[in-house]
Amino acid sequence: MAAKQSEKAKLITDTKNDQNNYAALAQKRNSEVAKLREEQAAANRRALGGSSVSIPGGVPGGGGYPGAWASAPLDAYVDPWGLYTRECVSYVAWKIHSTGRYVPHFGGAGNANQWPSTAARHGISSGSTPKAGAAAVMNIGYYGHVMYVESVNGDGTITVSDYNFAWDGLYRHYTRSASGLTYVYF
Repeated sequence: MAAKQSEKAKLITDTKNDQNNYAALAQKRNSEVAKLREEQAAANRRALGGSSVSIPGGVPGGGGYPGAWASAPLDAYVDPWGLYTRECVSYVAWKIHSTGRYVPHFGGAGNANQWPSTAARHGISSGSTPKAGAAAVMNIGYYGHVMYVESVNGDGTITVSDYNFAWDGLYRHYTRSASGLTYVYF
């Protein structure tokens, strides 16, 4: 009986130690994610540095994005394409799908900077020529950033819409240079 009680006490101690170790690991990983998000937001801003582009303040729930996703906390859900909601990738996938075009399930390869290669595996081409309705990919930072091309303008700019440019989970609509981007033609 004493041996069983000793074994039980050891299991309880081991479990508490494991729980503390997992909590410390989770806190460390959350700090790493927060740092990556800060770095990505800074990379997004630097990518437009020196240009005349003015990124407007974000709008909650803008762009027609589904209300259940737009009003939920950032990353609260995974959308039908395997992407976290209120992220740039989820918004652009939804926007393309809402125009009747096929968007593949990204299944773990959905960071914005992965879109050209992931799309290519599904027979979707990409290039450097802007086209209305394309996904415009900024291959910067850890994650990259993707925007929906609303229109191509005659002065070398494009008008885009996106979510989460400033890592705030908000919608934006603005005009920026068309150069330096990869376009995915869904």
